[in-house]
Amino acid sequence: LNAVKEDALVSVIRKGVTQKISTFEVVVGDVVLLSTGDMVCADGLIFDKNDLGISEAMLTGESVIKRKGKFELPDGEEQAVRVSPALFAGTFVQEGEGRMLVVAVGSNTYQGLMEEKMKEDEEEKSVLQTKLDNMTTLITKVGAMAEGL
Repeated sequence: LNAVKEDALVSVIRKGVTQKISTFEVVVGDVVLLSTGDMVCADGLIFDKNDLGISEAMLTGESVIKRKGKFELPDGEEQAVRVSPALFAGTFVQEGEGRMLVVAVGSNTYQGLMEEKMKEDEEEKSVLQTKLDNMTTLITKVGAMAEGL
């Protein structure tokens, strides 16, 4: 049911022809046409001139709209990149239009890799969790023995 809910049509250019396809049919090498209100369906790089403003709140928690374009490095001491051509699956186009070359889809996207990492972290118990589990088992056994007396 969630897969159906997350599916949407996107405009892509394949072999020079613009067509609308399901987000699940997008593959590496497709050129996705983005405009205001679209959710970015794959990781990619912006090319050509564009005026894209992207909300990366789901990745960073920041509500600031990020401008996308060719790399712009700051002047002076500041180390942060001002403008980046990278777009990430799950982010939203807040304003503008542009074209994106798809470089990763599905579980190979930044979002997909983070979800896999979170699943791995949930499966591995920390030392504290292991000790708490052992203590709970001990308390249960002692309680059961005390009840039998």
